[in-house]
Amino acid sequence: MYERDSVVSDHFFGRMGWRPSRLPSQRLALAILQDAIECVRKEPGIEHAAAAQWIMARDRDHLFSFENVCELLDFNAEAIRCKVLPRGHQPKPVK
Repeated sequence: MYERDSVVSDHFFGRMGWRPSRLPSQRLALAILQDAIECVRKEPGIEHAAAAQWIMARDRDHLFSFENVCELLDFNAEAIRCKVLPRGHQPKPVK
């Protein structure tokens, strides 16, 4: 089983993450974000590329776009991008 990076895990899912008071939509958004970060931390492949593209996207057209998920959770989207994606990361298109 894959284990989350401890820095990312502690920062985003420890003190800022799970709280019983979160709304169901926030818990879902947090689970989506957590899954994407875990996929980006895996070896390159389809899941890695799809998650990286989702994180890099700046659109707000979809309910659970990266930007909307971060806003719902009151997270800084750009700070998360900098923390979880390598500098200059340009994901390849998913086929």
